[in-house]
Amino acid sequence: MTIRNGRDDCVGTTPCAGKEAGGAEDLEAVTPEASTMGGGMDRRTFLRRSGLGAGSLAVAGGVGGLLTPRPASGAEGAPGVIRRGRQQHVVVIGAGAFGVWTAYHLQQMGATVSLVDLYGPGNSRSTSGDETRGIRTAYGDRIMWTDWASQSIQRWKAFDEEFSPGMGDPIYYDTGDLILRAEMDDFLQQTRATWEKLGIAHEVLDVDEVARRWPQFGLEGIGVGLYEPVAGVARARAA
Repeated sequence: MTIRNGRDDCVGTTPCAGKEAGGAEDLEAVTPEASTMGGGMDRRTFLRRSGLGAGSLAVAGGVGGLLTPRPASGAEGAPGVIRRGRQQHVVVIGAGAFGVWTAYHLQQMGATVSLVDLYGPGNSRSTSGDETRGIRTAYGDRIMWTDWASQSIQRWKAFDEEFSPGMGDPIYYDTGDLILRAEMDDFLQQTRATWEKLGIAHEVLDVDEVARRWPQFGLEGIGVGLYEPVAGVARARAA
């Protein structure tokens, strides 16, 4: 089985298919480019032929219970489905944020996972790559984004508990996140209301308190600060 994330940087070349993909000789790279080169199909064709839709991979009691629908009526050449009671070897193509967490959680459920990327993990071409990435939950009135970001912080900390002893240093660091504005504008008000609804710790600071805590800041024109103490930074390349 192949799970592909939303990026299209893995074209139909050898690092994406065959023995390089963890021994899955029958793996076929599914890319838009392949559909014009003969012997491949694009993502929409793959989903249509296999009878899958976005988010249709259901989890029920571990990898042994992973279920996918049967191919749609009349579909030809549909990929195999994951069957109950079998140890699975899953190949995830694309080692950005979505690919990595997909691979990680499949491994946590008991699957053998090969993670494949044309340029390697943590590369500078991926939006989730580079040395560090800030993680905060200030997204205005976007409750789902805020909730997911808050959960991700807790999962980064759980990741550190498991892996940082062997890596030598933590991946995630609490740094706090401070938003400065001339006044309490719509974005700050929406963010604050969302935080209060979800129970996310925060502080509203006047300019005097900001100056006391961070005397190195130039605060001309600043009237208010919104501070999230649990926000932080992840060492993306190390992760």
